[in-house]
Amino acid sequence: MKKVLLLVLVAAVTLLAACSSGDDGKSSSGDSKENKDNSGKAAAVVNGEEITQKEFESNVESVKQQYKQFGMDASKQEDQINKTAINQLIGTELVMQKAEEMDIKVSDKEINKQFEEMKKQYKENDQWEKFLEKNDMSQEEIKQEMKKSQKAQKYVDKNVDVPEVTDKEAKEQYEKMKEQMKAQQDAQKEEGNKDGQKAQQQQLGSFKEMKDQIKQQLASQKQSEAVNKHIESLREKADVKVNV
Repeated sequence: MKKVLLLVLVAAVTLLAACSSGDDGKSSSGDSKENKDNSGKAAAVVNGEEITQKEFESNVESVKQQYKQFGMDASKQEDQINKTAINQLIGTELVMQKAEEMDIKVSDKEINKQFEEMKKQYKENDQWEKFLEKNDMSQEEIKQEMKKSQKAQKYVDKNVDVPEVTDKEAKEQYEKMKEQMKAQQDAQKEEGNKDGQKAQQQQLGSFKEMKDQIKQQLASQKQSEAVNKHIESLREKADVKVNV
């Protein structure tokens, strides 16, 4: 599970970039300092810091699950999944290196609070022990990963500007959602789906009711785009060697 908690920062943005860019076989940065050398043991080397094959293989499995959540067929996209997995790890390493350079601090109080919140999710029976065993981590190792994750988040908060979501953007998104729901309902009705009539009766809430929720979704998207752009700028200046 090493770096899994930290990967939350860059996983979604890298996956979205992979989905939208298409698989053209090119690096995301295109920088001349970035080389591919399959002879190395590490999956990648970022400014002298190694990303191990074990970390890469573990993240490949995580990316496959991400693809499934997006409704994509992971079995037909092995090359793109591998590329997404290594790009996520490289992005994570770059952010962590910058956070270390800035000497960003995270207190024990902050870590313990997050740790207790996480532990509450596994409170039934022996779920927590099973979680630790499944991920081959001790409680202390989890806290160390949380510390890295919070450092990276603080770095992002300080260095990545995220545009605010306007009411106009929220309204436009609401109208798109209405169109999508209508199209889905019409398709179900045409196909004679037995649930078509029920689906036809389903309605979105009013814009006033959904405004805050829509703004949160759009804010998350904007943050993802901003983080991705920032990581790309870091990668252009970095010495990155990819071996997978």
